Amino acid sequence: MLVVNGRLTADLGAVLLQAIEVLRRSGAAANNADALVVMAETVLAHGPHARRGNERHQVVIHVDGDLLADDDRSGRCEVDDGPAIPPETARRLACDASIVWMLDDDTGRPVNVSSRSPSIPPALRRAVHARDRGCDFPGCGERRFTDVHHLRHRAHGGRNELGNLAELCWFHHRLVHEGGWGLLRDDSGGLVAVDPNGETLRVPAGQEGDAEMLARGNGDRGITVTSSTVVSQWAGDPLHVNDVIAALWSVERRRN
Repeated sequence: MLVVNGRLTADLGAVLLQAIEVLRRSGAAANNADALVVMAETVLAHGPHARRGNERHQVVIHVDGDLLADDDRSGRCEVDDGPAIPPETARRLACDASIVWMLDDDTGRPVNVSSRSPSIPPALRRAVHARDRGCDFPGCGERRFTDVHHLRHRAHGGRNELGNLAELCWFHHRLVHEGGWGLLRDDSGGLVAVDPNGETLRVPAGQEGDAEMLARGNGDRGITVTSSTVVSQWAGDPLHVNDVIAALWSVERRRN
């Protein structure tokens, strides 16, 4: 038997559970294990494919407006019928999702609700994709699994304007929000990444944003192709001490 254990963030877990539920309701899977195999068979048959913007699946997040704008505020921030999530995760999801605003009374009961509206109008989304042609994080270029990111989030006063938007792959979108990285545009309009220590990564102007160009453009910082690749692949996930201890114990056991 193959035993599978895993840990997912709340938003990714909601996507997985939704996919399993769809397969079980359709009759394509009798149980969760069958559903995972059906998903694997589908990918192997048709290849990985991501739907963009409003075409994507719906995961409902409840977050208070004050908390979305300021981490120091208290309030609700959670997956619908699921666990709580950090405000920064809610901001990432709100970058490229349809939004419904609800007004609650003092008891928390909704008294007014808006119609659903896309975070980014379709025409503006097409313009961002035509300009960036994939993930614009320095050294990346992934074209399939991408979101549109607000450099200055709408909760902080950012607008749906071409100069305030960038196409990012799912990994780098998470890295920017939950991983503590920042993005800004330089005088030439190129995107510059700023790590949590304030150091910058950039690709030389007019050159492709692959790992080799990234390394050559940042040689004074000791960036190599190997280190650039590590930066590109890390999703900004937090350290799980139990997993580290288990891994070290496994290594020690193999040595003995």
